[in-house]
Amino acid sequence: MRHQNETEEQAEGGNLFDVSLDGEENLPEEQDWDDYDPMNHEDFDFDMSALQAGGSHRDEFHFIPNTPELPEDGVEGEDGPGPQTAANRIQSAALHYSKVLDDDEDDRTIIWTKNAGDIIHRVIPPKYMPEEENTAIGASNFAPFASELDWKVAQWAVMDGPGHNTFDRLLAIPGVVEKLGLSYKNIRVLHQKLDNIPEKAGEWQTKHLFFKDKPSETFTIRFRDPIAAIQSLWKDPHFSKDMVYAPAKIFSGEKSGGNRIFSEMWTGKWWHVLQSMLPLGATVAPVIIATDKTQLTQFSGNKSAYPVYLTIGNIPKATRRKPSKHACVLIAYLSVDKLDRSKMNDQQHRSRVQRIFHDSMRIVLQPLIDAGQKGVEMVSADGAVRKVHPILTCYVADYPEQCLVTCTKYGTCVKCKAPAIELGNKEPHERRTQEWTKSILQESNQRANGNPNSFHNFCMSYDVAGS
Repeated sequence: MRHQNETEEQAEGGNLFDVSLDGEENLPEEQDWDDYDPMNHEDFDFDMSALQAGGSHRDEFHFIPNTPELPEDGVEGEDGPGPQTAANRIQSAALHYSKVLDDDEDDRTIIWTKNAGDIIHRVIPPKYMPEEENTAIGASNFAPFASELDWKVAQWAVMDGPGHNTFDRLLAIPGVVEKLGLSYKNIRVLHQKLDNIPEKAGEWQTKHLFFKDKPSETFTIRFRDPIAAIQSLWKDPHFSKDMVYAPAKIFSGEKSGGNRIFSEMWTGKWWHVLQSMLPLGATVAPVIIATDKTQLTQFSGNKSAYPVYLTIGNIPKATRRKPSKHACVLIAYLSVDKLDRSKMNDQQHRSRVQRIFHDSMRIVLQPLIDAGQKGVEMVSADGAVRKVHPILTCYVADYPEQCLVTCTKYGTCVKCKAPAIELGNKEPHERRTQEWTKSILQESNQRANGNPNSFHNFCMSYDVAGS
């Protein structure tokens, strides 16, 4: 086990970020952050030029229907509008939109993409059966507990119980354990039973982050492999009958000449473009990440963290958005502990907050880079094996987090280059792209010559929040 004091080094300044491992042998070795340049990291050279073909003049939202033209007001000499005209106009517009965007329309033409989502081979289905099959073979739905009552008592003891000592005294009463058919005799045995339940979406790991000039001030992140989380969703029988493995084009009417319908992620143009960049038969797993700083979790040692969730676009949106379906997997807790702001100005404080977030997310999502490029074999609930490429597709967050993720100056648009004073104008502006933001950061770094203030000011002149 490597301890924090083994990795401490003397370094000038406080703008470098260091990492210590908490006994995780399977994690990458610690890097020399003095020589680390995130802009030149070889893992981030994924060619996305095909996704941006056509330049900035393309309208990404051309499939959204325009407002239908409505009758103009009458002129002199003609009958004026009746008392219900305004209501009728609104109803007419609503009917127009419902006709175009109705997801339940019967007359549709669906064209599935060939050579996508192919099955490589089949294996014995995972030991993961639907509830009705478990019931048919007599298996317990509450394993490793003996019965539903056994599980409910355990749930009450852990979540709402009166305390460990009181619970132990309750179970020590002669006949209680036997009458209730409990599989544990005290709280210690119950906790051991819970700890032995294997994690459905991978084992949890821990890393401690700190700045070299303040090694005693650590920021803890708890995370697990996002690939394991995707595999847990992939093989879940509750999702298998609705999972989609290939993109499709959907048109209204009985022929492909009708209006194209965009309803699910696999009907979007992005999936079709990405599919053409992958080997024949490959399967895309669009990864959706979501964070919410308003939902904090308290850890021991007066530490706070907020959750990071993952789901995939192969699961229909109607299932993904229902909490009861458990289609979103918790993959990380990010630290929100406050920095010691002594001897720091506001700019330095914001810079360090950005570094903590981006370095934390880099650690959490690192496995997606190699898996997305090379593919990973995954087994579905029916035993079908496919070569799956998990690609980060969407990041769901509120506006402050969108600015943090996209390195955008707060108060400006995270999608285009419109200045803050022009956000309400009708004229469209050029889109922000990863390449453009990266070029601004690189140019700022070259011009600054190691001066943090110069770097910050140059980035801000382009409404880019660099750190």
